[in-house]
Amino acid sequence: MKWRIILPFCIFVYVALYSLSLISEFVFILSNTEEVVSPVDMNRFTDAIDLNNDREPVIADDVLKEILNNKGWVQFINEYGSEIKSINKPSNIPKQYAGIQQKELLDNLLSIGQFNINIRNYTIFYENNIKHDYKCIIAIPLTKQSVPPQELIFQQIKSFDMKKTVVSVLYLPLLILFGYLFSRRVSKPMKEVSAAISRLTNGDYTLSGEKGLFKDVNLQLNKLAEALQANNNKIKDAAKTRQQLVVNVTSSLSSIKSSAEILSQSEEYLETEKKIEYANLIIDKSNEIDQLLNTYLNSNSSNGI
Repeated sequence: MKWRIILPFCIFVYVALYSLSLISEFVFILSNTEEVVSPVDMNRFTDAIDLNNDREPVIADDVLKEILNNKGWVQFINEYGSEIKSINKPSNIPKQYAGIQQKELLDNLLSIGQFNINIRNYTIFYENNIKHDYKCIIAIPLTKQSVPPQELIFQQIKSFDMKKTVVSVLYLPLLILFGYLFSRRVSKPMKEVSAAISRLTNGDYTLSGEKGLFKDVNLQLNKLAEALQANNNKIKDAAKTRQQLVVNVTSSLSSIKSSAEILSQSEEYLETEKKIEYANLIIDKSNEIDQLLNTYLNSNSSNGI
């Protein structure tokens, strides 16, 4: 009984929650159809950096023009963390990476070598030129580029990994546990209702407790039990009355029959007074039968039988 309730319930809730999760994810993807990208190819900066005749680091004119057109900035740092030169650098960028916090930022850059990363809406290019004892930081502001929703969805599907699968599978035992607890609360009053109906079918009109999840159902069953009990009492009373009627009518008919036999067989020998006595007896018993029948019919009519 419980599993017949639990299984459909768990399947329905699992499918509903999983569908809702997928719909929410796709809605989020469709509402974010832009991705943040760098407007320039950072990988070609290595070949664009060189030293001039004064042994100072410089950037090729065409590359520098592209950096400035994209509102980027350049900073050259020596091996001690001090700025050698900078181009278009914002005022909040330090000239000296000697402090603890500033050095921590530079160390994060230096610990990887040449790379491209996103820091505070910038794509950062870093090159550590050990041969010429300088380090170059080039920062380009990120821009938003529209991406087709289907491509984002495809990327999302490709990124589907085992963690998501495990999380999805974990839904099932949780739902089974929830369904079991739910079924315990539902199945017990359902069994009580089923038992009450079985009692009514077998003629047991014991009232059920009017409480719990199916309080209204129990209330209606109790009303039905009371009505059936009252109707059963009427039927019993009618049967008793009918039995009494049969006894009384049979007795009266016996008296009538006896009186009629006496009158028919002994008419020449009976005195007139005796004939009148037996005739009156027949009339009285007939009236008694008539009264009994009227009383019985009126009683049944008033009881709706």
